[in-house]
Amino acid sequence: MKTSPLTRQLVQAWRLVYDSRSGHERQNCIALARPKPLRTQNLSH
Repeated sequence: MKTSPLTRQLVQAWRLVYDSRSGHERQNCIALARPKPLRTQNLSH
């Protein structure tokens, strides 16, 4: 499987950002990613 340099850079950058985040922020992102009626209504405004 070949990965282009650009894709590799993207993955590395994403990992850097992901690792630099605290566990709490990570859980927040996961919670936001899940479809929640109340949350999505608040975000859409």
